[in-house]
Amino acid sequence: RKGLTEYKRANQESEKRCHTLMDSSRDAIAYIHEGMHIYSNGVYVDMFGFEDKDDLEGLPILDMVAEEEHQRFKEFLANFDKESENNVEIKCVRDDGTEFGAAMEFSKASIDGEACTQVLIRDRAISEDVIHELEELKTLDQVSGLYNRQAFLSEMEQAITDANAGNRGCVILYLELDKFEAIKTHMGIENIDAVTGTIGKIIRQIIDSEDFAARFGENTYTIMTKEPDLKKISIKAKKLVNALNTIVEASNKSLQITASIGLAAISSKTRTPYEVIACADVACNQAKEAGGNTISAYKDPEKEAEKAESEADLHWVNLLKNALENNLFALAFQPVISLTESEEEIYEVLLRLQDEAGEEIRPGEFLPAAEKSGMINLIDRWVIGRALHMLAEKLKEQQKTSLFIKLSGSAYSDESLLPWVYERVKATRVDPERLIFEVSESDALGHISQIAKFSRTIKKMRCRIIISKFGMADDPFKIFKTVPADYIKVSSDLTGKIGTDPSMMQKMTELVAQAHEMEKPVLAPHVESAESMAVLFQCVFDFIQGNFLQEPDIVMQFDFGENEKSMHRSQQAAS
Repeated sequence: RKGLTEYKRANQESEKRCHTLMDSSRDAIAYIHEGMHIYSNGVYVDMFGFEDKDDLEGLPILDMVAEEEHQRFKEFLANFDKESENNVEIKCVRDDGTEFGAAMEFSKASIDGEACTQVLIRDRAISEDVIHELEELKTLDQVSGLYNRQAFLSEMEQAITDANAGNRGCVILYLELDKFEAIKTHMGIENIDAVTGTIGKIIRQIIDSEDFAARFGENTYTIMTKEPDLKKISIKAKKLVNALNTIVEASNKSLQITASIGLAAISSKTRTPYEVIACADVACNQAKEAGGNTISAYKDPEKEAEKAESEADLHWVNLLKNALENNLFALAFQPVISLTESEEEIYEVLLRLQDEAGEEIRPGEFLPAAEKSGMINLIDRWVIGRALHMLAEKLKEQQKTSLFIKLSGSAYSDESLLPWVYERVKATRVDPERLIFEVSESDALGHISQIAKFSRTIKKMRCRIIISKFGMADDPFKIFKTVPADYIKVSSDLTGKIGTDPSMMQKMTELVAQAHEMEKPVLAPHVESAESMAVLFQCVFDFIQGNFLQEPDIVMQFDFGENEKSMHRSQQAAS
């Protein structure tokens, strides 16, 4: 009986912690029992226009659905737990009678020991002003006054479609300033925008009204011309080169600059914009190698294509190259939430990349190509450098912020990486203890000598280490003989089975206990539901992380302080 009482108390404590985290969620969340509301968080209450949670308690969820949707909604509720489909898009109605479209996600749950249904709702309404503003941002480059990269690629897509349909093709002029790094050094980073504005102005003065000009990257400008006469195109390119053989001035600094241009054609055989961009880039580099301040046309595209490993590899290499040159990568940050009274605020750094259509590309798609091409080392440096910059800014307002930063498998054999990191840390004046590098269990066990040397250097730099995807090896704890890790992140393949495999909860409890004996805090990743979170509480994890708690964001703005206070109050109430 005593064991049962303790179990009930633990369960009640877990549910109160769940309430605390759901109240801090940015998603609208409610619990339904027999069709009636028994709990709702503040976002849900606000979404439907009510003043207080009590106004919703006991109210049928059917009242939140537009009348013409009632029958379809009833059928969904009757069948959702019998079928794999648990999402429905429905027209909802607020307390004042106004309607809005929403996506509802249903899942089984329990509250106060009673079985119920959890509902997540995301408002789909988007301001037309916001849409208009985003459309404008998609088109123009504000610094140069030219179109931006995305707009240029869209125009190229249309030109390729026209060429494949039998219409005349176009020619791409790919322009870069010569010795751009020297220009940045002499003029200063703070004056590069002024230089860019000058380049954009000169290009607009030279091109014809039918030409389409864009700033394609930091030092790359592209012009698409429909001029059919190749001789006239050559004259135009030379005119641009001559006009850009000039002196630029900004903030009492001046410098003589020159430019090189590569030309490549869109024809009926062209399939993607990157084919032409890659060829024009090659031609531009040939012009630079010839001394710069000149033009070069790309020749024999069939032979050049044969040299490429494959069209797919060429696409990825150019996509990644453009992403690095044009700063198209982005970072997202997901908070790692403490279940203890830790004062440290930790985020995991996640890499993001969008393709030419604005669609997000998952790291699993482009990282293999980066590894194969050798560009992964550049991407590692971009991630670390950008994370350091953003962390330095964050630390000005919050001194307790730290970052989990993932490393590629190639990082351990890159002997120049850590010296580079050391110099970047000194330059940003970030406390190195704020950097926590992620090393996967499989990498640590598969490259023991490299990882051991790498880890020793990391610790000498006063950075910290977390072992990720932990627990899959037969004897995972032997890893600490070579890697002096500070944290453990358990593999989601294990934590994800807790709800379905009765033995897994015992295994996780024992794993966490053994880690605590070694004074290693343990993190449970990918928490996606209230049920899994409640179970993880009982396993005595130190940290949890997942989209259910907080989705990744481009800024570090999670309110750790309020969250920890709420959880502490819940723990006191439970005890």
